[in-house]
Amino acid sequence: MCMNMLIKSAVKGNGSGYVAVYVSAFDEIVTILSQAADDPVFSSVRWYGNDLTNVAVSQNKTAAEFAFSVHFLSPVIGGMCGPKYEQIKKAIFNATQKVENREKFK
Repeated sequence: MCMNMLIKSAVKGNGSGYVAVYVSAFDEIVTILSQAADDPVFSSVRWYGNDLTNVAVSQNKTAAEFAFSVHFLSPVIGGMCGPKYEQIKKAIFNATQKVENREKFK
């Protein structure tokens, strides 16, 4: 079954507000979004991507306009430095250390 049919079926059963497309891609995201821009089915749902897609999408007018129209979101990882990273790392370490210690002493 093609993606167009899958989206149509999901929208019919759930409504377009409950259906989304997630794309994990590199530079090929430009071709994917550019081709999807011409299809009303693809335009009827939200789209999400990974952090590797932002630069490529922003450099292509058709892909960028489609991304904007479907509220395309793609997270950008902040890196492994800085106070927020250290805070999260410490919290994870403290939580997993406690779990590991509990397991050791059972």
